[in-house]
Amino acid sequence: MYNHTPSKIRAPALGLGWLSGMDLTAELSPAEGAMDMRQDVNGNWDNWAYEEFQRYNVVLSSGEGEYRFPALCKMWGREDVEIDLFFPFTHDILPGQTVITLNRPPVPGSVKIKGTGWDDLDFTVDGRTVTLSAPPPDYGRAFFHPRLKLRNGAWRMRSGEQSGNADWSVPFMEQPA
Repeated sequence: MYNHTPSKIRAPALGLGWLSGMDLTAELSPAEGAMDMRQDVNGNWDNWAYEEFQRYNVVLSSGEGEYRFPALCKMWGREDVEIDLFFPFTHDILPGQTVITLNRPPVPGSVKIKGTGWDDLDFTVDGRTVTLSAPPPDYGRAFFHPRLKLRNGAWRMRSGEQSGNADWSVPFMEQPA
């Protein structure tokens, strides 16, 4: 919970609070230019996009029971905001591997490391670096909630006069860290 909202999304710049963030939806997709899929001479597909363009588009939108709008009227895409998303990113851990670097900064306390039998593996986290106390016996998987630096696009708000419901959505594009 964050600022009296039931949402697991943490977005201080949106000012979620009383009667907002009731059932938010987050949609994630590769940003324009993040993927440039081409076939090589052997017919294999490969992403030719530069790594620095591997960013995400995120769309946050309201759900049922939303009666207050977030602070969108002050957001004109001129400043970056940090948003903690509620769904887990994953990262594979190969047999024998003890150090991995997550592709995005994790929300503190959100990292979980599991073996193939869903057993918990011991680890420490320092920034984006995860160090396992011992290599996984087989494969492993890291799960974490990402903290993304985003800049908003053209948002929309719609309100029903009689119902009092607040319907809104705002698209964001990930910014370089």
